[in-house]
Amino acid sequence: MDELKPYIDNYGHELWTLIDRIISARHAIEAYISREMYIRGFLDYERLVCDVERNV
Repeated sequence: MDELKPYIDNYGHELWTLIDRIISARHAIEAYISREMYIRGFLDYERLVCDVERNV
């Protein structure tokens, strides 16, 4: 850890900015995937309901 101390002192702000960007991108991707899964789940449910109503 002592070997990294000079780098952390010199580039600490950039490091935390980079980590923040990575975490923000991850959250954005998770939100997009969740929305897509919700939409696909709703469309699958609607398709099943329409198939049942059509057969009745």
